Amino acid sequence: MPKSSTLAQRKYDAANCKFYHLKFNLRTDADVIAKLESVRSKQDYIRKLIRKDNEEEATMEKTLYTAIIENDEGIHLIRKAIADPTAEYEDFEYAMQNKAEELGGELYCIYDQADIVEDITLD
Repeated sequence: MPKSSTLAQRKYDAANCKFYHLKFNLRTDADVIAKLESVRSKQDYIRKLIRKDNEEEATMEKTLYTAIIENDEGIHLIRKAIADPTAEYEDFEYAMQNKAEELGGELYCIYDQADIVEDITLD
C-alpha cells in the first residue's frame, strides 16, 4: 500500500501537472542527446528554450497576408500573419490553392498589407 505522502503527490500531479515522454534516435538525434546529457536540469533547459522562443515570436514583426477566393457563394477572405515570408509564403499559397479547390472556387490573389496603396471608404 502506497504511503500517504506518495498518494498525495500522485493526486497533486494528476490535478496540476502534464507529463511528456520523449523519444530520440541514438543515431540521428545524437547531437540533441549529447546536449540534454550535458545540462544539469533537462526540464529547466527545455522550459527556458520554449520561453525564449515564445518571447522571440511575440516580438517578431509579422506580415499579414490575405488570400481572396471566389466561388459561386461569393468571395472568401482568409488571413494569416506570417513571420518569415520567405519560408512560409509558399506553404500559405499552397494551402490557399487547396482551400479554393475545397470551396469549388478559384484563388483570385494573395496580397500583404504592403500591397495596399490607398484606403477605401465605403459610403
